[in-house]
Amino acid sequence: MRLALGADVGWTSRLARGILAGAVLAAVGCRSHAPPESISQAIEHGVEGFPIEIVNCGRIQRFASPPQRLASLDQVSTELLLHLGQVDTIVATANRSDPPFPTIARDYDALQQRVTPSPNYPTAEALAATRPDFVIGSLELLSFSRAAGFGGPFSREELAVRGINSFALQCQDETVSNELMFERYVELGRILGRRADAQRTIDDVKASLSVTARALEGATPVRTLIYIDGRGPVQTSRKSLALAGGANIIGEDEGGCCPPAMPLEVVAGRNPEAILLSSFGALSPNTPSVTAKQTALRTLLPTTMAVRHGRYLAVDFILFSTPQRLARDVRVVAGFLHPDRPLPQ
Repeated sequence: MRLALGADVGWTSRLARGILAGAVLAAVGCRSHAPPESISQAIEHGVEGFPIEIVNCGRIQRFASPPQRLASLDQVSTELLLHLGQVDTIVATANRSDPPFPTIARDYDALQQRVTPSPNYPTAEALAATRPDFVIGSLELLSFSRAAGFGGPFSREELAVRGINSFALQCQDETVSNELMFERYVELGRILGRRADAQRTIDDVKASLSVTARALEGATPVRTLIYIDGRGPVQTSRKSLALAGGANIIGEDEGGCCPPAMPLEVVAGRNPEAILLSSFGALSPNTPSVTAKQTALRTLLPTTMAVRHGRYLAVDFILFSTPQRLARDVRVVAGFLHPDRPLPQ
């Protein structure tokens, strides 16, 4: 069984490991990116809701009007832009890992016919050639720094000098949470002049999560392993599965990085009842197939309940990573873990 999620072609597995680490740069103050005359022009011409000022990771970003040349440095960011109706304003994309979310799949495909995607982070020259006025990425370290050896082509300071606003979906020392994801999505909607649309989406997502929560009331959490790769130690993920009625057998502080790795005997001892088969998707084309992983697990964890009962679900790299995916993925994973519950399709 496969949970169909979304996609952007090609990070290396090294980059994927960096993303799983969730590392971000220190937030630093930044000067305004919009010249005063642009602000004055916005007021004069009456762009509704503008000018605006956004504080992102401690950086002040000012917009005289919605940006019109958008560069996205990863699939999550690209999907968010497409959900907010920006298929015609995106000038650069990169790092697609999985199939696109269904409701924006046609736009994603059309975009990649018009804009040649970068299989990794673009070079500084390639990004500059697209003349973006707004650059968005998921994690500040990976999206806006070459310090790690595989990050984005410009720091946020360098973009600011060029008069380009930037936006990170996760900043330094922030704890990943659904509320943070919702907040950033609404902020992005405001930047693009689509705040009301963004807020409606979040309201719909919360309503969907509530429906799933009601269907799971009283259910016993299912012990679940997220398996990426490895024959010992096991490469895994610490993503919370609570909203889907699961209990990740890997604790929040276990396994190091990146990705977390656990001794085979520890995983076997925790006896997972179900296994989510994850991968880096197109970010690591040599990742074993779902079938190959199931075959390996029959040898590695033969006594676990999950393997004995063949209880697997294939999931994508960006599981739960956008509001739209969160609502859908929670529902689908919950249906897999609790097939007896009346979950909506």
